[in-house]
Amino acid sequence: MNFNTYNLIAEKLSIDYLTFNLKNGRNKIEEIAEKFSHAYQIDSYLVNDEYSSQQKKTLKVKGQKYQVIFALNINPSNKKTIGIRFSGLNAEYFYRILKDKKYLFIWEDFFNVADLKLSRIDINYTDKKYLEEKIITLNLINFFECSIQKYKQRYPSVTTWIEGRETEQPTMCITSRTGENFLRVYKNKLGLLKFELEIKKGKARNYTNLFTQYCFGDFETEICDGFYRYLKASLVLDTLYTDWLNYKLRKTNNRKINFVFNYLKKDSVIDKPIYFYRLLQFLTFSQTCNMEKNIIQNQVYYTLKFPLTDFAKKINVNIHSTYQRRKLIQFFESLQKLPSYTEWFSDSEFISLLLFPILEINNENNYSHTKLIVRISMSEKLYNYRYPFHFPQTFFYFESKDDLRVKSAIIQSFSIQMSSQKQFSVNQFLNQFNSINNKRKSNIKKNIIRQFQLLLKDKVIDNNFKLVLKDKSIFNINGQELTIEFINKTDQLIYYEII
Repeated sequence: MNFNTYNLIAEKLSIDYLTFNLKNGRNKIEEIAEKFSHAYQIDSYLVNDEYSSQQKKTLKVKGQKYQVIFALNINPSNKKTIGIRFSGLNAEYFYRILKDKKYLFIWEDFFNVADLKLSRIDINYTDKKYLEEKIITLNLINFFECSIQKYKQRYPSVTTWIEGRETEQPTMCITSRTGENFLRVYKNKLGLLKFELEIKKGKARNYTNLFTQYCFGDFETEICDGFYRYLKASLVLDTLYTDWLNYKLRKTNNRKINFVFNYLKKDSVIDKPIYFYRLLQFLTFSQTCNMEKNIIQNQVYYTLKFPLTDFAKKINVNIHSTYQRRKLIQFFESLQKLPSYTEWFSDSEFISLLLFPILEINNENNYSHTKLIVRISMSEKLYNYRYPFHFPQTFFYFESKDDLRVKSAIIQSFSIQMSSQKQFSVNQFLNQFNSINNKRKSNIKKNIIRQFQLLLKDKVIDNNFKLVLKDKSIFNINGQELTIEFINKTDQLIYYEII
């Protein structure tokens, strides 16, 4: 079950084609056109689908900004059925009229709702990264070919093709234009990559009641979720062209609370790994705490109150050690100086909300003993943030400084790369341990293997590993086959996130 909710504006998606079929509407075209013109300043045109030329005839035209097209003969078995078509900016405008209560659109004033059905909806996302260089276009063709290959493996009989392969504006097409879904990915005239899904026939009709009953929240959640799932099934995810999609898909994960963390900056240098790790531990721990809602300086915060021992037990720290207890207290005190930490993270929403305005640590006495109680306030949005990365519970704690370094390095390799393809620099990581004894170094290598095995077991990563050896040769292995011998020969370990 999907528990996510979406809206088009927040997701930066748009509707750029809306078509309705109106049974018994042929004799009502002029009346409807007059209402569109008078109420919403929409010009009307007429086309006849019997003719391939689709030449528009003026119907009710006053030179207004938006237009609608009425189509005749769309249904050979019922000549009275007409199509009502909004495209491009016209579709965006009409959808805004339907959704925004200030426009006071009432379906019954225009149509017999029982005769009205949605017949096509186009939803799209435009990536804002420019794709101007020829090398990028060539890589784009490779992306199209790999995506088609992926889709054909699942649906061998489905039609797929690439239009304009030799041009600067190639287009990938998946499934028939006449089917219920038709996906196009193409570079537009501005050099931007556009992902467009046409939803037609029965799938479009299923949304009719959500429209006519003004359930646009449900409609947007369903269509956005369907769009993301269709792209996930159709496209390869280990390319720069799907970074934006990976970002969206990670946000939809509904895994149980494991060890959570956010995107890291590519140039981040974590010089205090234990503080960095404690922060991640606390962000995860906070998701399990009871809280109360407060308003502080016109901002909403959640206040958490918990015994310090609860946090210590969760992260496997001996609270009876005076030294360890003092270090935990110092960590919580450091949260109020968090600008130094925000330099590590790359998600702007996360950075701007990473604030802990109130911290209190007090002794509370009961009949048997004294407890240290932590009371801390954190931003509402931070508390409710949908963390994109989830690691197994075994990552929640570390057993030694070497274990901390291994886990921190894997987390960094995982979260600084937007693509589903990840790269762990084995040789570079191990070089920092050149001065230690062989037994300790061997244990570190074994731990690297163990952590990747845990990620495999928890289905965080795929079983296919690619090793770039020190001699620059490339070796593909099953993740379960990773050994110290392979680690000794490897410069870069390439692995793949399961999204």
